[in-house]
Amino acid sequence: MGSLFSRIAFLGFVGLAISACSSGSSANPTLGANDSPAQSTRRAGMGPTQYLYVYNVGIAGSIPGEYARYSVPDLSLQETSEADGLGSRVAFSATGQPFFVDEGTSAFGVYLMPIAKGSVSAKEQFYGIPCHAYTLSTGLRGNFYVDQYCSANALEYSPRKDTKNPKKPLATFAGGNLGKSGITDSTNAVVDPRGDLYVGDNRGGVTYFAAGSKKGVVAYETGYGGYVNQMVVDQKGDVWSVHGPDAAAVYFKNKTSCVVDKKGTIVRNEFGERFSKGKLVQHLYTTTSDSPLFSDNGVSIAVAKDGRVYTGNQNNGIPGVVLDFDSGHSCPNDGLSFALEDGANPLVAVDASGTYYVTDYENNTIAAYAGGTTKQLKQITQPSGVINITYAAINP
Repeated sequence: MGSLFSRIAFLGFVGLAISACSSGSSANPTLGANDSPAQSTRRAGMGPTQYLYVYNVGIAGSIPGEYARYSVPDLSLQETSEADGLGSRVAFSATGQPFFVDEGTSAFGVYLMPIAKGSVSAKEQFYGIPCHAYTLSTGLRGNFYVDQYCSANALEYSPRKDTKNPKKPLATFAGGNLGKSGITDSTNAVVDPRGDLYVGDNRGGVTYFAAGSKKGVVAYETGYGGYVNQMVVDQKGDVWSVHGPDAAAVYFKNKTSCVVDKKGTIVRNEFGERFSKGKLVQHLYTTTSDSPLFSDNGVSIAVAKDGRVYTGNQNNGIPGVVLDFDSGHSCPNDGLSFALEDGANPLVAVDASGTYYVTDYENNTIAAYAGGTTKQLKQITQPSGVINITYAAINP
């Protein structure tokens, strides 16, 4: 049985009452040549200012969902945008503009979260997405990609704003693992800098679509444990995936070895992968199964520009854990990994300076840590009306 927290992330609170997003009537453009300079902040000669975006699902019937934007590293709340209980992960334009999928008055659509202060209404860009999307990703030309759990595929849309008529997709991506046995459905979609699309599924697998191709190729077979809970692209353009629970057990010779040994007696679980140009190039393993930091349900992942990897893991009835992987290593550094309380469901993100951030579902906090250490720099508690953290991300 999947953990409570994988259900939070992947069933999207389907039964929640809807408090629809506000749709803007002005001709606010979206991406690429249509970008509005007023919607993003740039540092002179540098990329967009980085912010931490946290989606909070709220409580059905009483507290609406909220997308919250925090400055980093001080974690000062800058703005919130109301959403319903079916919001997606945030995706970003080249200028740092944040977008998400949500259910509006007409159907599921893509919304822009204007970069402003205070409580800000999200601006509908288009609608017509058939059903709930867990993730939203942007491609080379600013096109949007969404996973579609209801139809076991992924869809591509033009970013051009149109709120008058339902938008039709530019392309449908299927095959590979998707739809196998009638039970393998998409749960994540991400595009790398080459324009290649990767789609994770509800059985731990990953399907690869080379740029320009709609035919899926299996990059990682299904059946190795739970949902693909998050996929991210690192500085080199490689794609990382984490999944769980019930990730596959793998054997090692001893507790210090990270070389697989089929005759070994030490158990770790394989819950993450790295892909390059559609090929599997690295695995991520848990701590040993007898460790107090053991958890085989990878719920989040972040990769620093120096290659250090952080994951958040959470199984039912045990503490949430944050695992720290030295660059290039497949087994975690136990000395730099740590546990939170039961039910923390830690979501991780990392900024350009290497500072990493950890959310805590149970106590509604967000903490900043010095990269490659367990030194906490700051911790804040979210406002009382911004609760039940479900997704977290920092714009590139």
